Amino acid sequence: MQSKLITFFPDALISWRLFSVSFVCIWLFFSSSCDRYSAKPKCSEDLTARDLGNFSIESNGTAFNQVTGLTWYRCLAGASFTGDSCQGAGLLMSWNEANRFAVDLSEKSGVNWRLATKSEMQGLVQPSCNNPAFNTTLFSAIGSVNLWTSSSSWKYRNDYACTVYSYNGALSCRQSKETLHPFLLVTKLKTRF
Repeated sequence: MQSKLITFFPDALISWRLFSVSFVCIWLFFSSSCDRYSAKPKCSEDLTARDLGNFSIESNGTAFNQVTGLTWYRCLAGASFTGDSCQGAGLLMSWNEANRFAVDLSEKSGVNWRLATKSEMQGLVQPSCNNPAFNTTLFSAIGSVNLWTSSSSWKYRNDYACTVYSYNGALSCRQSKETLHPFLLVTKLKTRF
């Protein structure tokens, strides 16, 4: 009887130690990975109206990034900039329709508008805030939507393209090109119209 008790006790001790180590490892994993889900302030509350970053605001409804040389239309495509705000709703289009819209607008306006690449869109993301994760002084009427990029998905399937979720800046390249999403327009030239 005594030999059974001695052999049982070391196994229980090893099991308890294994459980303790596992518990600590799991706790450390979850406590360190929770940062991306931690509460962040709204960008409209976090950024002041004078905080334009690398941008200058033009009177024609565009914002010029002095570092990248890109000019962004400040409203979703289809909305118009009047006074100091966007009027109307942005268009919801498939990926192909959105790219065609940019080509048609370019032909009519003489300005080479296009959808931004995924890296250009992610360059707009404000990592310190969300809801939306964009500078709301520059882009006040975006809301929380998936925005098309010009980037197609090479990793998953040909009929997928990439979007940036404006709420938190998350990139997804698993969006069916047939899904309807709004989009922003960008050009490389500083526009004067």
